[in-house]
Amino acid sequence: MKGFFWMIAFAFVVSCQKETRNEMKLDGEWQLQHIETYSYDNNVEIAMTDSVLTGTMNLMRTKGIYNDVVFTGWSPFPYSQLNWNTSARKMLVITFHTDGTPGASLFNYSFNIEKHSLNQLVLADYLADDDLNLVKKTLYYFKK
Repeated sequence: MKGFFWMIAFAFVVSCQKETRNEMKLDGEWQLQHIETYSYDNNVEIAMTDSVLTGTMNLMRTKGIYNDVVFTGWSPFPYSQLNWNTSARKMLVITFHTDGTPGASLFNYSFNIEKHSLNQLVLADYLADDDLNLVKKTLYYFKK
């Protein structure tokens, strides 16, 4: 029975470390390069716009419960300072939220992580209709 509890404790520590490793990979200042927006009709692409914007997304890991993010020069949200976290096992999703932000109403939004390397990050946002047909896809391209 004692070994069982040690095994559970070990599994918990390992799972926490995976989340920390993913957060370490995203930690830093990311420069927004451009935003591509695709429009669809019945899952068929009908239009694409490419917007060149300048701004930064500074993802900072903290020792507290929540990590901090500051958007400078642009913001996809009504807040320029939020908290963030990423998925623990595979780095598939990054979530921005106001859980640890004093004075902010509750806000939560997630992006898919389409591509990640040491110097590049691509975040994606998808919008579908009631029949789950793709209506809009937005890709955010960042460089470190």
